Amino acid sequence: MKSEHNLEYSEILRESNILIAAGNETSATAMTNRMFLRIRKPRVLSALCAKLDPIMLAQPTPAAPFSTVKDPPSL
Repeated sequence: MKSEHNLEYSEILRESNILIAAGNETSATAMTNRMFLRIRKPRVLSALCAKLDPIMLAQPTPAAPFSTVKDPPSL
């Protein structure tokens, strides 16, 4: 079965998977590097912990809801 752009469904699916995987990897790398650069300095790490510890310790589960942690200024 071909699409209107003359592509097989399997080709569209394969290309979609590649785009999703590439975007996921790029985002993960960017976030990891950003956190690494921030925590390399003890002063910055202390400031992050001071802001996030009260939020995280108040949660009944190890993962806080996004709405709770979406706006910390240091991140």
